[in-house]
Amino acid sequence: MKEIFSAFGSEIFRPLATIVNPGAMAISVWFVVLLQKFTTLHALVQANHTDTTWLLALASVAAGLLVEDIGSRIESGYFDIRLGKQQAFSSHSEEWNQYLRLAFKTEPVGQGYLRSILLRFKFELGTAIALLSSGVGLLLTTLEFWKALAWFGVFLTAAAYLVLVEARSSHRLLSKIRHEILKGALLYPAEPPVRQEQS
Repeated sequence: MKEIFSAFGSEIFRPLATIVNPGAMAISVWFVVLLQKFTTLHALVQANHTDTTWLLALASVAAGLLVEDIGSRIESGYFDIRLGKQQAFSSHSEEWNQYLRLAFKTEPVGQGYLRSILLRFKFELGTAIALLSSGVGLLLTTLEFWKALAWFGVFLTAAAYLVLVEARSSHRLLSKIRHEILKGALLYPAEPPVRQEQS
């Protein structure tokens, strides 16, 4: 049991939370739609459980990568632009570029905190996109139209909340943390790499 928890504390947890989980959410309802529309596919799935599981796992990863890419576009095309227009965050883009050039001799404590907030931010965006995908898929299932529409409204509301409240808050916090890390980098700059002379 201890090994399971240690695995979730490692780098395995990040792709599970930000790629596999949102990807599985995004395609799950669509898979149900395909099974309902095509009886031959339904029979094929029933006869090949193992193959179907592997294909769904691969499809979840592929969909998750696509969802993460869409989330990155939302971050750069919406969040970064809007945040940069605020007086308190006017240097957001410049600080982001400075942060990308940082090289730490000793990693600051804030770096670990930044990673945990980034994980949360990517999960919030990915889940919101996956909920939208699932909501649209629900409208195509054999579920009664008004029930499907009601569930679509629930998914849409949850997605809007995740993007406009949670992800927006996480994005602002990421900018603040990077700002503080940069202050420390100015106080304690990393030593430049030593050039070795060729003989």
